[in-house]
Amino acid sequence: MVTEKPRARPNNKTAVKTKPAKAPQVAESTPRDSAGTGFIVSDKGHVLTNQHVVDRCSTITVSRTGDTAQPATVLRKDVINDLAVLKIDAVPAPDEIARFRARSLRAGETIATYGFPLTGMLSASGNIVSGNVSSLAGVTDDVRLLQISAPVQPGNSGGPLLDMQGAVAGIVSGKLNDLAAAEASGSLPQNVNFSIKANVGMNFLDAHSIPYEMSSETAALDLPAVADKAKKFTVFIAYKG
Repeated sequence: MVTEKPRARPNNKTAVKTKPAKAPQVAESTPRDSAGTGFIVSDKGHVLTNQHVVDRCSTITVSRTGDTAQPATVLRKDVINDLAVLKIDAVPAPDEIARFRARSLRAGETIATYGFPLTGMLSASGNIVSGNVSSLAGVTDDVRLLQISAPVQPGNSGGPLLDMQGAVAGIVSGKLNDLAAAEASGSLPQNVNFSIKANVGMNFLDAHSIPYEMSSETAALDLPAVADKAKKFTVFIAYKG
């Protein structure tokens, strides 16, 4: 499910003030769906996703492509930064754990998103798409966010934003409100989507003593190889309200 970007002031040093949700340039809010995306961050079975994906859910299950769904519980939420961490009763193998990128992305870098958009319409095996970092800040210069050109659909929320080494560089979060922006500017925006930066996600995990791993990879991969890596640690999240 794709939703608006965090609207309150974050609790880290990169905080900036954002405009009210009705401003035409903010990210859109769509009706709550029944699915989202997340990714495994530790060998203890911790899964990182967006807070809005699991907000007010009574039952949550997660599964990787081809696996049986298993129950998950919500351990921690950060409403301000739209993050949540889940716990599953599993011990992932080393290659089934996402690793975070150590350095910041640069504008223009190639990135990819992997997730489970438009459940019931698109492939249930996961979708990967590539794009570029369009800007190092989001709407109203919100420096917690990256603007990306990779397409984002309902169901992508909470999935990994990947660099071309297969490391996690962000958490997919939302898209621009196309209709509101068109009404305000007279032009329909193209591929204006957003990701929470990796350091915001790592700060959230640090604050709750949740372990995660850093990537040491330096060799660039082609897109199929990035997809192969992401498929092992990205999970489909289903829930009931």
